[in-house]
Amino acid sequence: MANELWFTPGPSGKDGTALLELQIKRLSDAHELVGERPDGWTPLVLAPQSSMSTCCCMPYVQIPEGFSAIVTKLGAIVDGDMEDRTWSPGCHWFSPLYSVDKLVSKQLVVFDTPVKDCKTKDAITVNLDVLIIFEVMKACDFVYQLGAQKLDDLMRASQDEALRQMAFETNVEDIYDLHGTNTQHIIDDLNESKFNKYGVHIHHF
Repeated sequence: MANELWFTPGPSGKDGTALLELQIKRLSDAHELVGERPDGWTPLVLAPQSSMSTCCCMPYVQIPEGFSAIVTKLGAIVDGDMEDRTWSPGCHWFSPLYSVDKLVSKQLVVFDTPVKDCKTKDAITVNLDVLIIFEVMKACDFVYQLGAQKLDDLMRASQDEALRQMAFETNVEDIYDLHGTNTQHIIDDLNESKFNKYGVHIHHF
């Protein structure tokens, strides 16, 4: 669905959080999306149609606060001032051949989806919900190796697998005691086996 500032594929139709790469018209439109969930989506990556401005015949871009920018020249990445090759928030002057290809959120993201019909140790069916808090640490690795919607799929599958295993090891009378359980071993395993290689780091499960 389109509005004056951005374009979405319509309502997400997914339970809970739904991650998305969202096309916006102008770089400055990113400010309007902070904290917003258009059509139920959570924008993680923004793709501006236009990024350049001019001042005294000198090209510049203003990278919005809360985002890092992947800058390209004729399709090739131009290294920025951040360790992950991106450009930091603020005003940057560069060649007219440069463009901002993607804006990637630097915020902690809360991923929350229900997992239905989990079997407990004593064979009782329950529905569970848990928050995963994650951050994109290496934007280039994330954007070009995985992307927002594949991360959504990976998050859902990982959450589903972990919660079902926890439920299977727990009697129904103890299921609510799982809240506050030390899950650092799960976080470490998910980061090492599934997420860190794509530039994503889970902080809380």
